[in-house]
Amino acid sequence: MAYGDDQISANPVARFGALGLGVGIYLLGGFIPVLLTFAALFVLKKLCPQLSETAVTFAALATGQLLWFLAGATIVPGSWLAIAPDLVIGAVLLGWFVVRPSVVPAALLIAFEVAGLGMNGWVLKDLGVSNPAGKALILHIILRLAIIGSGIWYILRRNDVPVAAEAFE
Repeated sequence: MAYGDDQISANPVARFGALGLGVGIYLLGGFIPVLLTFAALFVLKKLCPQLSETAVTFAALATGQLLWFLAGATIVPGSWLAIAPDLVIGAVLLGWFVVRPSVVPAALLIAFEVAGLGMNGWVLKDLGVSNPAGKALILHIILRLAIIGSGIWYILRRNDVPVAAEAFE
């Protein structure tokens, strides 16, 4: 028996799946950062077993965003100059966090994402959401919010209370 419209409306899981598919189609490319983030999560779990689950999640989201920036800069002509500061600053802060996971690099990465979120919101106000660039910007905003949330979660879930100096050793 085929899964018809009446069955979708009766099944809340199918309804959620249909909503997710609709949002994904609307954003047209929303799966690219998700796939990049899951790939980063897989790699970080394998290469960095010393990181806690919350640290891996935080780092994977930030890595997925940086990979998406890199893909965008490669695909969109003339975008390297606009994306370069995000790539460089984000990569430095992310690398610092992965090598020395502590509150200081996490807080700086969160602050960087908050600043980027403000800039994205400012640009979106003028750009609108009816074009591909606006849709991509919405994805950046969603990803930044996820990174900020996971970074705060990482800080709140730490088992030890680090000395700020440990981040600089």
